Amino acid sequence: IHPNPFIDVTSMDPGIPSGEPSGRVCIYGLDGRLIRSLETPLESGSFLWDGTDSSGSSVPPGTYFAVFESAATVVQGRVVLLR
Repeated sequence: IHPNPFIDVTSMDPGIPSGEPSGRVCIYGLDGRLIRSLETPLESGSFLWDGTDSSGSSVPPGTYFAVFESAATVVQGRVVLLR
């Protein structure tokens, strides 16, 4: 996750193994609530998150959990949003 902490947008590269179909990144709040699901990776295999929820509204500053899920891989990370 880079940059972390971030202000505008952060890039998440879960390191998808070669030949594995891409998955999705889910962003969760500290309370476990799903904030946003990022379904489409960039050509590089990384995902961008702009600090918004699934309705496009800005989320408050704080710590969030990013979980990459695919058929064979689960990768978790923590991301800090500053405003």
